[in-house]
Amino acid sequence: MSDTPSQQYSEADLLYVSLTDKNITRKPIPENLFRQYLGGRGLGVKLLYDNLKPGINPLSPDNWLIFAVGPSTATSVPTSGRFVVITKSPATGTIFDAHAGGYFGAQLRRAGIAAVIFTGAAKSPVYLWINDDQVEIRDASKLWGRETDVTTDELLKATDEKAQVACIGPAGENMINLAAIITDKHRAAGRGGVGAVMGSKKLKAIVAKGTKTVGVADSEQLKKTVERARLLIKKNGVTDKSLPVYGTPVLVSVINEAGMLPTHNFQEGTFNDADGVSGEKLLERFALKPYHCHGCPIGCGRMSRVRGKDMGGPEFESIWALGPQCGINDLEWIALANDKCNLLGIDTISVGSTLGCAMELVQRGKLEHSLKFGDTTGILEMIEDIAHARGFGAELGKGSKRLAAEYGAPELA
Repeated sequence: MSDTPSQQYSEADLLYVSLTDKNITRKPIPENLFRQYLGGRGLGVKLLYDNLKPGINPLSPDNWLIFAVGPSTATSVPTSGRFVVITKSPATGTIFDAHAGGYFGAQLRRAGIAAVIFTGAAKSPVYLWINDDQVEIRDASKLWGRETDVTTDELLKATDEKAQVACIGPAGENMINLAAIITDKHRAAGRGGVGAVMGSKKLKAIVAKGTKTVGVADSEQLKKTVERARLLIKKNGVTDKSLPVYGTPVLVSVINEAGMLPTHNFQEGTFNDADGVSGEKLLERFALKPYHCHGCPIGCGRMSRVRGKDMGGPEFESIWALGPQCGINDLEWIALANDKCNLLGIDTISVGSTLGCAMELVQRGKLEHSLKFGDTTGILEMIEDIAHARGFGAELGKGSKRLAAEYGAPELA
């Protein structure tokens, strides 16, 4: 899905983007920083901790939004294709890191970037276009309000079909605490409301294309280490057989048998129809083909076809959150709800957990609403309302902790 990299070797830079004055500065990353604070997470948290003022509002221009990768990203190291988004979370009020797979991280690294640091906020919607050493801020006004699939397609047309896009949908634009950042149309940096921070900066998307080869210190030693890692992956029954065949949903049956499958807002650890929403059932009914993230030999992702539409997932976390957590055993509906969340740019785990919390509030007489365990009626519309901050959806969009506290039962979150 990505270009064959050139033989020009990529160093690691920090890319500072001030959205307020549209100033872009590229600086080589100090070697000790890359060595001492490992991975995109370590690097991003270090940068945020050193530079963020205490007590700021996460949705103010003072917050930083960092997209980062690690030293091994876009090398031959298996499963190293991920990237991480670090910011002060509007959902938790703390430093937060949300991760995603796919191909975006590798393109960022091949462009010679270790981290993109966004500061300030744009006056009108924009996106960032990174094309190796060329970086520019472009207008995104026509894309504001559009869902993530359309946004991705339009941005690839405007830039390069071989690039990768990380974008927000309506949920991020409306600064919902459950808002995610979506890449490859169905991979999500989902937790902590990182999409809301992106929306607060009027940043619709980042588009990245890199064609450089990431340089390594000892290519022969790396080759040996990679070969050993791949052998271990092949020796393990889960990574060699279960995940490649069934994807992450294979965990539904495993976790249910262990008594740890979130059911009815975590009131129970087993679901009476776990088989109906299992990886085996997904393979039988809807699975189209495996999905491999960059550089991963496992391929635990899934593409599905539901009601004639091809869509990503649903993954294990989305299945339990939108399914057993809410008492729902309709796998087709779960897949549709998962797809809707991806289109709107909203985290499936947070949505399912908050809906489950609301259902238990209703069950216990703390809240008057039609929501109830096992009933899918109106929930797809409710997910739309969450993303657009409409009606009761605006309350749900704050997350389960705030919802439960508001109705006098904080222990139900």
